[in-house]
Amino acid sequence: MTEVDAVVIGSGVNGLVAAAELACAGWSVVLVERNPDIGGFIATEQRTLPGYLHDTYSSWHPLFVSGPAFASLGELLRRHGLEYRNTDAWVTASVADDGRVTLAHRDPERTVAGFAHETDRIAYLAALSRLNDNIESIGGLMASELRSPAPFRHLAGLFRNGGRAGVEQWLRSVASSGRGYARTEFRGSEVDHLFAPWLLHAGLSPDHATGGLMVPLLAATLHGFGLPVVAGGSGCFLDAFRSLLGSLNVRVETSTPVERVLVERGRAVGVVAAGRVLRARRAVLASVTPTALYGSLLQAGLLPRRPSVVVGQQYVLDPSRVPTGAAALWLQLQEVPFSPRGDAADELDTTQGWTPELVQGYTDRVLQRLAQQAPDLHDRILAVDVVTPPQLARYNPNSVEGDPYGGSLELEQSFLWRPLPSSGRHATTVPGLWHIGASTHPGPGLGGSSGHMVATALIKQSRRTRRFGLSTTRQGSGRGRRGK
Repeated sequence: MTEVDAVVIGSGVNGLVAAAELACAGWSVVLVERNPDIGGFIATEQRTLPGYLHDTYSSWHPLFVSGPAFASLGELLRRHGLEYRNTDAWVTASVADDGRVTLAHRDPERTVAGFAHETDRIAYLAALSRLNDNIESIGGLMASELRSPAPFRHLAGLFRNGGRAGVEQWLRSVASSGRGYARTEFRGSEVDHLFAPWLLHAGLSPDHATGGLMVPLLAATLHGFGLPVVAGGSGCFLDAFRSLLGSLNVRVETSTPVERVLVERGRAVGVVAAGRVLRARRAVLASVTPTALYGSLLQAGLLPRRPSVVVGQQYVLDPSRVPTGAAALWLQLQEVPFSPRGDAADELDTTQGWTPELVQGYTDRVLQRLAQQAPDLHDRILAVDVVTPPQLARYNPNSVEGDPYGGSLELEQSFLWRPLPSSGRHATTVPGLWHIGASTHPGPGLGGSSGHMVATALIKQSRRTRRFGLSTTRQGSGRGRRGK
């Protein structure tokens, strides 16, 4: 039996951040991971040909470098080898079937120069300026425990900056979809064309509520922080965390599935993992889905006839990932169902699920869609590797039904109601047991925010406890002296 201050279940980015921050505060920590290696949906592998390094899952780190976890741990991670590659020039683009291309530059002025309407240029820059004026309050709300007094300070900040009308405008943006926001605020199609696909990275469709807030947030993040990639591949991000955790004496137990959380006298006191007991004096942090703690989530649908394809070219920023003179594409499909009920194009047989034939057929459809913009694509392909939704689910049990985003990000399952309407906090109903990860506020993305929030809360809690304990000891001693 092992006893430490905290046991952290799951070594995705939130688990890594929480373990590191608690250890920096002097806590003894065990980090438990069911897979043979740490990282969750972070990995770099040679999946096609020797010499080609591919980020198998997540790749771009704007949320991490712009978030509170990086502010806390960034310098330490740099000392342990973390290095980013980025650009100050053109950073992203959207390409339509009709040949329309909308580009975003790190400089907002360069971006709006491509807008057709002068009023849209003014409106876009004004939206960024308004967000910048309120970013402390907006960021504070995104990084706060919403069912606590903390948000009131940030809401007061919004009121001071914009009054009641300003607060109502922010609330209206939360209730609006990204597409509705773009069509209401802009005459042209550039903003909608450029940022509607980015909403898929936030677990939203262009027509879901909260998109009206996320579009300017995504735009401001791209302009402010770019799209950094880890030098040498995202696996080097894990190398830096391994080194940091080792220097902090965090015990990392891989290939160790957690069977259950130990609860004694109504409080979480540890876990049973791989037949062993790991006891926690202060806290158990579970970076898992609500499926593991509470219930289940579903997704389903048709294979899109014209899929939205995310295309990444990390080697442009980091040439070390491919042999000299070579290239690699990283493709992500946000709309693919775990168990397809059919094919929207009525061309592919989905009755047996993700068979090799279906994988090949749908891959051909995706590549053909790209070839419309790059006609010589097929002649240049040396190798292709595909990760299907069932493979995602097998690799990471938090990927329920192949969903890496920890469940729907629609309004009714976000903010106060994430992970569940009855449990919208990171502290669970079991004292000592805390819930972190993509399923909790503020949601998915490689930011580490929920891990940072819980680690910060636990550290503050322990400091208050120590101060209270010292105070009562002094009072008791004083009364004893007076009694004499």
